[in-house]
Amino acid sequence: MKDAALAEGILRGTIDFKVFWDEYWDRVYHSAYTMVSDAEEAKDLTICVFTRAWQRMARYDATKGSLWTWLHLITKTVVIAFLRKRKLSTVSLDRLVEKRREPTCDGPEAAHARTELWRAVDELPEPEQTVIELHYHDGYTWAEVARRLGKPIRTVKFHAMRGLVMLQGRL
Repeated sequence: MKDAALAEGILRGTIDFKVFWDEYWDRVYHSAYTMVSDAEEAKDLTICVFTRAWQRMARYDATKGSLWTWLHLITKTVVIAFLRKRKLSTVSLDRLVEKRREPTCDGPEAAHARTELWRAVDELPEPEQTVIELHYHDGYTWAEVARRLGKPIRTVKFHAMRGLVMLQGRL
């Protein structure tokens, strides 16, 4: 079914919203999951995306792009708002990652926290682990990490953000 006809049918009530839901659920869920790396959060965010789409269906303009493009934009907006609300405490992470496994004069609590942090970093998926280690442990700037890995700086920062979100959930 063409996007414009589907949107218009939903607005007029001749097409059930469930048709739209069934058509795009998997794509929206996977897009949200890619950004938050948590199945339950991705499911909740997907429901939020469809709720927002339902509320704003009259704003959809087929001349500006497909329904998937429109939904993907809503997904990104919803996920970014969610991540901002759940803002990371980078100050404490920065303090903990000053030195990875080198002896320090810190008390036992700080040493234990540092050990737990790097144990959690070791369990991250490959791109996130490498980016976090190069920046926080080895002291490379984001630009240096990007050059070293041969990736755009935005990709490097995305992996870092995603890794930090994963760490926050694990610690």
